[in-house]
Amino acid sequence: MVDAFRSMLDELMGKERDVPLDRRQNKPLEFDDPDVCKYELVGLCPNRLFRNTKSDLGSCGFTIHDDHLEWPAVKETWDKLPQRDKDRYPYQRDLMRYLEQLIRDMDVKIKRNKERAEAESRPKVLKPDDQRRLDDISARQADMVARAAHLGEMGDIDGAMECTKQADILGQQHATLHKQLTEPERTMTVCDICGVFINSTDNEQRRLVSDIAVTGTA
Repeated sequence: MVDAFRSMLDELMGKERDVPLDRRQNKPLEFDDPDVCKYELVGLCPNRLFRNTKSDLGSCGFTIHDDHLEWPAVKETWDKLPQRDKDRYPYQRDLMRYLEQLIRDMDVKIKRNKERAEAESRPKVLKPDDQRRLDDISARQADMVARAAHLGEMGDIDGAMECTKQADILGQQHATLHKQLTEPERTMTVCDICGVFINSTDNEQRRLVSDIAVTGTA
């Protein structure tokens, strides 16, 4: 705890904060100082985007960011450099490589999670007894269709219509029972942005909360 507090003070006030004034080097902080975050300097620090979420990238390797007392001066110096001078430093290229790697990592996560979601969302395999129940309904339905056709040929229109009605009811029973027996308890999809699992049992509010917990944004 003490070390963390000391580190925070160093970041905010500089490492010479406890050095007597007459002994300080009084060297102003420069943008190429090894502690200055080069990602933040040229755009943004990815490690500070998703703090306290499931996508937290951990601590940045640099310790000085835009909350440091000298940051405005450091950033102004960098921003005033001509582009040709900026190009001599690898900061922008390093940030782009870092972001591209994060995208590749997320693509892998999304692909892996989609494979898992697909596997867990497959219809359940019918048990032999359940298959026999469905076959029995199908057979009764086919019999009713055949009887309807026969009665129609015999001129019994009312009987044919009644058999047709019973055949439709059996067809609906078959469809309902088949769904009950094969439908998984839940189906899962995956967010194409953050890779979080979305269950069919989740309501919209819960899905939104899950997304915020992963990315820190809605």
